[in-house]
Amino acid sequence: MEHENGTFSEGCCPFNVTFNSTPLLPYKRSPFFNGLGCLATIIIALAAILGNAAVVIASIWDEGLREQTGNQLIVYLACTDILTGIFVMIPSAVAVAMDYWPFGNIACKIHTFFYYMLACSSSVCIALISLDRAIAVAYPLKYHSIITPKVMLGFMGWLLLEGSVIGFINGAREWSRYDYTEGICAIDYTDSTSDSVLMIFTGSCVVCYFIPVGIISVCNFLIIKAANNSGNANNQPMFVRRQNDSHMKKTIKSMIVVVATYYICFTPSAISKLVKVLIRVDMPPWLNYAASISIFIASATNPFIYAILRKDYREAFKTIPKILMGKCRRVM
Repeated sequence: MEHENGTFSEGCCPFNVTFNSTPLLPYKRSPFFNGLGCLATIIIALAAILGNAAVVIASIWDEGLREQTGNQLIVYLACTDILTGIFVMIPSAVAVAMDYWPFGNIACKIHTFFYYMLACSSSVCIALISLDRAIAVAYPLKYHSIITPKVMLGFMGWLLLEGSVIGFINGAREWSRYDYTEGICAIDYTDSTSDSVLMIFTGSCVVCYFIPVGIISVCNFLIIKAANNSGNANNQPMFVRRQNDSHMKKTIKSMIVVVATYYICFTPSAISKLVKVLIRVDMPPWLNYAASISIFIASATNPFIYAILRKDYREAFKTIPKILMGKCRRVM
């Protein structure tokens, strides 16, 4: 093991342990915490894969959900979370269990690509879901003429393109490596010799965080305003107002909970990377790894939110076992 520019390398797999640009002895987790981190990551990955697979199946097979144009974005988000479980969480669990990155440098860059691509796609997708709900609530009679299948296809094409560009930029160059303390392959944000890291960080923050947050903020304002106007609409019968208000409140609640959960889970990692870039100081190792686990949790929470707050998804989830059993009987 040799020391190279503030990192310690084990074969081709360096991990960053720099604090205040002062070389320290290599940080090592105990076998117990490696096993615990691996187990936690696998459990979260399985919850993300199976739970979001249920969302995809319900959205495709349930007629009511299938007819909702906006649910295509929910399906896209669910697919993003499934891929995060497969290509980000599971390799991370293996690396943590083995106490180093065992898959080689090329696989590390691929892992970095998927990590940034899927994280950015999720953030922007949630913003587009907020936009879709805002249009549905504010312009219910014009919604289907505004959000057409072609528009929705364009949304998903943009998500794929933007996420791929962000992932490629972050993973294609020499600044991506396995970060031992985070348990993932990522950019070395403490590399004080590279101005490109600062440029990439700034660009990624604008595209994948600030713009989506702006869209979400405006959309939430419009939704709340429309909900208040609907509640004050005296020209509608009382039972119609109550039904519309109930549906609108459930729509608002589920969307706000999804958005809040996502950004709460991503905040520790965002703050950690912000400190690394601006101050060139690495965070405590336990905080880096906790931030990674928090990001993983974000990919597993949405199915539970839908099941709790949306009756249509809750009823659709109940039919999945019967549908799968019927498919198995036909095959047999």
